[in-house]
Amino acid sequence: MGRPRSSLDEWVRGKVGLGPGEELTREKLADYQLGKLRALVDYVSRHSPFYRRHLQGYPLTALNSLDDLAELPFTTEEDLRAAGLKMLCVSQSRINRIVTLDTSGTTGRPKRICFTPADQALTVEFFQQGLATFTWPGEKVLILLPGERPGSIGDLLARAMQNLGVVPIPFGVGHSLAEMLAKLAETQAQVIIGIPVHVLALARYHRLWEPEKTINLKRVLLTTDYVAQAVVEVLQDSWQCEVFRYYGMTEMGYGGGIECRRHEGYHLYEGDFLFEIVDPVRGTRVPAGAWGEVVVTTLTRNGMPLVRYRTGDIARLLPEPCPCGSVLARLGPVKRRVKGWIRVDDETGFSIGELDEILFTLPGVVDFMVWRYGAAEPFWLEIEVEAIDRALSPGQIRRALETHPAMQSLLAQGRLQLTARGIPAPACYRPKTGKRRMEVRVTRGQP
Repeated sequence: MGRPRSSLDEWVRGKVGLGPGEELTREKLADYQLGKLRALVDYVSRHSPFYRRHLQGYPLTALNSLDDLAELPFTTEEDLRAAGLKMLCVSQSRINRIVTLDTSGTTGRPKRICFTPADQALTVEFFQQGLATFTWPGEKVLILLPGERPGSIGDLLARAMQNLGVVPIPFGVGHSLAEMLAKLAETQAQVIIGIPVHVLALARYHRLWEPEKTINLKRVLLTTDYVAQAVVEVLQDSWQCEVFRYYGMTEMGYGGGIECRRHEGYHLYEGDFLFEIVDPVRGTRVPAGAWGEVVVTTLTRNGMPLVRYRTGDIARLLPEPCPCGSVLARLGPVKRRVKGWIRVDDETGFSIGELDEILFTLPGVVDFMVWRYGAAEPFWLEIEVEAIDRALSPGQIRRALETHPAMQSLLAQGRLQLTARGIPAPACYRPKTGKRRMEVRVTRGQP
């Protein structure tokens, strides 16, 4: 059973304002986006104290094509922390939801993202369009994301599902794997939406500890974090289900893009966003298809719109059209975060995504922690790996990590010392709810 290939295209086509029989083309989409961009720059320059100063000296008359967007300055997460409520284009009384984001170990002000009711209605629209690509009326969806508070991601997903005639089953996070599996079996949900490592742990728990539990799962959507291909393959093998990936972040109002059934990149929500890929060091645009940092401009937000926001995600725009026939641009898988890796030198480093691809292929692994110690070579890397129903041996973990060419070379050269240990995940295991990251600790000597 499949959906029309143009479901997202039809949605964007409506935003562009095309009449009956008019075809959505890249040229018509670009004209629409340019108009939205000019209106956005005018709007934020008049209403946001931050952007009034930030965009001073950049007149609207300079925006004659989408290429001219590259002349505008970036907005960074440091700007969000420092400017705070000065980012707003509306009065605080019109804000009904504020999300405080994990500062990833930084000190100072937290990063707060504000939403008006109109912004949240737009998020529901994003979710509704994404859900329409892989769910059908009457199906049940188990939501393994935070949803207790009004306006939370799980709550907005549930609203979107109700609009489609899909049955939401909010369950939240923080539950044990046994509780999650019991809910999945009890409800016979056909779809799960959740965090990659949480759903991975659930699949491995089901297979290893309670294989007698009968479920009716057909599809899984993974979101909120890096999605390793290794995780996708474990889910496909364990549950014989179709796995979709969703790209979005809080700063974007949870919009972004979703895979179609060809699973060859995220189809981007170009009616509401402009995407660029820039060199993460120089800040200049990279050639088509090249890797770089994703930069996003929100075209339709009214409370806290962002102009050229540096997401910190390293990915690439796929230059060829999708085999599904969509004209929308596609973003390839996110490779890593700009700050989400352990840097050895200018040429060498390890991202958590690369380690995901290695360690999640090991039997029963559900999560791991990484620490780097030392500011000079040789430095030490400590890795703790959790696995269902077993403790992997240090040798098993080390052999897997040595398949990473850079790590193998550094170990052979004596530039890296590795400490690995495996610990068993208990029967009452609860997936961690905090942000996964690698920690760097500058200390003297071996950990």
